Amino acid sequence: MDLVWRQKKEPWMISLRVGSIFGACLLMALTCLMPSCNKPTCTHGINTALIDPAGSPCEQDCDCSNQRYEGYCYEGKCTAFKRSTCDAPKKDQECSLPSAFKKVFVGKYCPDAKLHQVCKPEGMSEAYWGNCTCKSGWKTGTPAEPKKEPSSPDGGPNGPDGMYGPDGMYYPDDIWGPDANYEPWYPDGGSGPEAFCTDVGNTCSVSGDCCSGYCNMAIGQCAKEACSLAQGICSMRTDCCSGTCQAGVCTD
Repeated sequence: MDLVWRQKKEPWMISLRVGSIFGACLLMALTCLMPSCNKPTCTHGINTALIDPAGSPCEQDCDCSNQRYEGYCYEGKCTAFKRSTCDAPKKDQECSLPSAFKKVFVGKYCPDAKLHQVCKPEGMSEAYWGNCTCKSGWKTGTPAEPKKEPSSPDGGPNGPDGMYGPDGMYYPDDIWGPDANYEPWYPDGGSGPEAFCTDVGNTCSVSGDCCSGYCNMAIGQCAKEACSLAQGICSMRTDCCSGTCQAGVCTD
């Protein structure tokens, strides 16, 4: 009797076991359809998803940048910003980073100075603006300060062995001070080549600064004609090498 009961129940037990196995397989299949098991395909840094990825776990920027949202992977989570539509595929325009991305690029800079984005770039199926990025690639650190380059009064280039100063004069390279403020050196007033001098009409501090003539201290310029020393005869201030002209006599 017991044997007969077992034989009658056995088909039911077999069906239950088969059902359990099928259920387990179905659960595994559904699990593999989830993002953690089947990530969207990435093409040129943009994946095929459409939903907002902000806050989602990520391993790379492409996990966060999709068809509708520009995003970056920051500290294991996506930070994202919704894309805007555009009307001319491949059109290029300048752009600025949304404030949401400022933290992502701390400590980096773009050598190009200006960022750009393209309408419907490769990897996107519809006309939306692509990521705002740096054409030459982001660099780590801070940009170098541009070198200060004086130019000639007429806009001409600086020469191979020197440069034009603020006064329009051309100075050799080795007369500029270490503070790079472009203050020229004069023979009797600083360090530099002793043979250096300036022409008539240019700024001077002592007569030794002038290639010819003398330094008219009254106006601080090199002059052609001789000047009167102290107690010398004068008719105006510029007649005196230094000091002033008083009652027809130069005084210190």
